[in-house]
Amino acid sequence: MTLTHGTEVDERFASIMVKLRKLLAKAERTDVAAEAEAFMAKAQELMARWQIDEALLADAEGRPAATVTSVTIPMAAPHAGRRAGLAYAVARANRCEAIQVTDAAVASGVASVIVGDERDVDWVLTLFGSLSGQLDAALRRGRPTRPRHESPKAWSTAFVAGFVAVMHRRLGDAARAAEAAAERAEAEAAASAGPGMGGARGPSVALVLAAKQDEVHEVFRAQFPHIRSVRRSAGTSASGRRAGQAAGERASIARGAAGPSVRAALSG
Repeated sequence: MTLTHGTEVDERFASIMVKLRKLLAKAERTDVAAEAEAFMAKAQELMARWQIDEALLADAEGRPAATVTSVTIPMAAPHAGRRAGLAYAVARANRCEAIQVTDAAVASGVASVIVGDERDVDWVLTLFGSLSGQLDAALRRGRPTRPRHESPKAWSTAFVAGFVAVMHRRLGDAARAAEAAAERAEAEAAASAGPGMGGARGPSVALVLAAKQDEVHEVFRAQFPHIRSVRRSAGTSASGRRAGQAAGERASIARGAAGPSVRAALSG
């Protein structure tokens, strides 16, 4: 990619971030939860569509779809391992890879490494920082509702597990919806052009995104050639899990996007 092209992409990214910040400002000013969620959902939709449009443009111009980078995020205690699960959910929804690692330099001993296109990684850091903060706030609000017969630790663990599970689903649904909408738009554009007027379609959105994902995955596998899966339970407290799931449903999936400074704060 030439320096000029990189500058143009940076300018487009800066432009979309301006729009996102305006939506976030509106969401944070309103006291009506439904309005706030509508603004947040619109912000997430815009970012997902930007990612797809950039991948399609890169394919049309014959340049790499991703400028791959790797960033380490320290996981705060308590529940550091489950927070790594949240980081994984955010990363995967934004076409990045993530892995939990042991890091003696981190107070909790746990960190997540995010690998992906540099602008997608910026968004992952921003969104994860927001959701992690929302998780902490929801957990503090929910503790007084814990049944007295249940262990505080078991209840909190199940709460976090429930929150992460719901966010994994919501983020995945948002990514798939954006991809489906882009596919429809591409098909409609090709149909309206008509035969002999440029109506032939290029690679599908799914194929272009898969090519981008392959670039990211290649770097990820080179960095982590030996990966071991770990399965975590949903916790033993049913009430804690239900409370965490409810908090996940209420969470704003794009709240608090603060731009490049978030990247420095989380990876520092």
